[in-house]
Amino acid sequence: VNLKDLTIQNGSLTSEMLTPIAELPLLENLSLAYNDITDISVLNNLSGDLKFLQISSNPIEDFSPISNLSSLQKFWADSMSSSGITGLGFLSNLTNLEEIQLSDNQINDISILSSFSNLNFVSLADNVIDSALGVFNQMQAGQIDLSGNPLQCNDIASLFMELNANVSIVFDQGCNFQLDSDGDGVPSYQQVQLFK
Repeated sequence: VNLKDLTIQNGSLTSEMLTPIAELPLLENLSLAYNDITDISVLNNLSGDLKFLQISSNPIEDFSPISNLSSLQKFWADSMSSSGITGLGFLSNLTNLEEIQLSDNQINDISILSSFSNLNFVSLADNVIDSALGVFNQMQAGQIDLSGNPLQCNDIASLFMELNANVSIVFDQGCNFQLDSDGDGVPSYQQVQLFK
């Protein structure tokens, strides 16, 4: 079968029902959000051309099959049940990723993303991230959403200063600080406020 796009959302799809996906080697876009999937090992058969994967709102227990999807460019896994995604180690081989949406999980350590040079949209809202310093230095343009995380104002200010001018950051904490963009010790802007 030459199917390239498959969307099965808002149903009662279970892991057992995913078996036929293994027979779709040309699949490029797969959306399985809002189902009852616990096992995604069938993804091991799709390592070739899959570029977009959405598995949001499923009670998935093991994310390791995603690590084989080397062509993946967009990955969405928001609201992953009560336990949520806690670590990002399964993404380490996916350096082609351009877009990541992992809001409403339990992610704390995002340092692994510092080696991803193709990122242009990252949504990590409503996690437990307390530091993002040095993580997004390679981003040339795009948006980062860190709203709903326990970041401190001084961390946000430092993150803002290290980002490329074409990268915007979204967060939900009102912070006042002065920017010294040219390093001469004199703030370039008085009391810049950054909020969501």
